[in-house]
Amino acid sequence: MATRSACKRRSAAERFPEQVLPSQTPPCRRHVGSPLLTWLRVLRHTTGVLCSCPRHSRTREPVAKVPGSLLALVLFLIAGAATAETAREIQVVQIRLSMSNAYLVNGSSRPVLVDSGSRNDLPRLGEALAREGVRVQDLAAVILTHGHADHAGLAAEIRRRSGALVIAGRGDRSMMNTGANDPVTPTSFAARMILLLPLDDRYEPFQADVEVDDELDLAAFGLPGRVRTMPGHTPGSLVVLLDDGRAFVGDMILGGWLNGAVLPQRPNEHYFHMDVARNGANRAALARQPIRQYLLGHGGPVSRESVRAAFRLDGDSGGEAAVAAPLNPAINARGQAVAND
Repeated sequence: MATRSACKRRSAAERFPEQVLPSQTPPCRRHVGSPLLTWLRVLRHTTGVLCSCPRHSRTREPVAKVPGSLLALVLFLIAGAATAETAREIQVVQIRLSMSNAYLVNGSSRPVLVDSGSRNDLPRLGEALAREGVRVQDLAAVILTHGHADHAGLAAEIRRRSGALVIAGRGDRSMMNTGANDPVTPTSFAARMILLLPLDDRYEPFQADVEVDDELDLAAFGLPGRVRTMPGHTPGSLVVLLDDGRAFVGDMILGGWLNGAVLPQRPNEHYFHMDVARNGANRAALARQPIRQYLLGHGGPVSRESVRAAFRLDGDSGGEAAVAAPLNPAINARGQAVAND
């Protein structure tokens, strides 16, 4: 009974923790802090570890323990919340423009645009961005999968309005500097007919801020992924590979027919390539990578399985692609990069 009555005996500071009495140590005042620190301190208490505050460290009285199953549940919920937050970090929005697709990519930093559309697409692009709560001025970078007019046509205007870095393949420098498409090889009868049409392939010339000739890490832009050069469709074609298994491949693959208007989720050969064989080798190389979804310049998106079936790729064999060892230009905290020499 003596022990029982002693347990009931509490000091004034313990009975009235809100009032700090003279010569009394404040009870656990150090446990007030950020939500994360609060969680960690709650876990410290619930596991029965002796509290390190002055009162508990003096009396050496462990606080109450909780069952291990409850602790496991708390840890599971915290881990689940962290996983969900990570999954929400990278958001991709497909923007259908007059001749091609652009993609708004939101990571943990300012938004990035993959491809810019044709030179007359600014009103449509601006409206699509506004629906996502983004302005052209908010863009941190524009990554061009290649230098054709329907993908690079607005790059100069976007940079002028936002200060965004323009990232492109070094092999397409001549197209970007002149603002006109280079000659291409048609891959079908329909493609040869398209070449007879009076299409305007001109756009405002520009010099890319970052010219990639191998690989570029996108961590500086808040994106877990990288840009890699894969010449084939054009001399400077790029692919953007996110760590979550999504790949932006530009015109390496065409989705459906009639510029993606019909059966956009069916992979096809694009109408034109600079080097048809090399483009096919690039597809085979990507089929061996852990890519789950291909985001295309026209039509799409298409799945890994549909690409393998359409081009008869088993993921383990195929032609060789021009994929070199990683070479990452220096990038500072503001996302500025120095082009390779």
